[in-house]
Amino acid sequence: MRYSSSGYVLLSALIEAIEGEPFRQVAQQRLFDPLGMQNTLFDDDHGEIVLDRVQSYRRQDAGAHGEWRSWLKHFDVIGDGGVLTTLTDLAKWDRELSSGKVLGKPIQLFLKTQGVLNNGTELPYGGGLWIRNNGAVQSHGGGMGGFISDQIRFPEFDVSVYVLANRNDDLAFQGWS
Repeated sequence: MRYSSSGYVLLSALIEAIEGEPFRQVAQQRLFDPLGMQNTLFDDDHGEIVLDRVQSYRRQDAGAHGEWRSWLKHFDVIGDGGVLTTLTDLAKWDRELSSGKVLGKPIQLFLKTQGVLNNGTELPYGGGLWIRNNGAVQSHGGGMGGFISDQIRFPEFDVSVYVLANRNDDLAFQGWS
């Protein structure tokens, strides 16, 4: 098993073909609106002006003393990332991970159920979350276009930590999950 961003891109294209609508609209209607995530969207148009959007940065040259330059995504592929959101909306998503009230228990269970190979070996990845320590730790992270994020959840304690950075270099993120 190997995590595959392109698998999520393919899944979003499949959803568009089935629904006959752009993935951004499907996600808005079926996921973000029902959860009350009014400041979240899939960035399917990198030229679109999004009010209050945070700028991302990277160093022009390698090392701690390189000049900082702005760095924004310059392509329109979504599914494997490209979500623009706020901490307030992440809190709503986090409540859904613990309750399943809006999307339902089957989807909540799917997100947290580890994959299983034909030989019975459990995989560390479920339907959208890395699962560790028999489900005691759930996490996911990623980065795109100068942004990096990581989420780690401890369901037994109903505690989550989200880390968001607008610089994509070795000093911003050490992959702690």
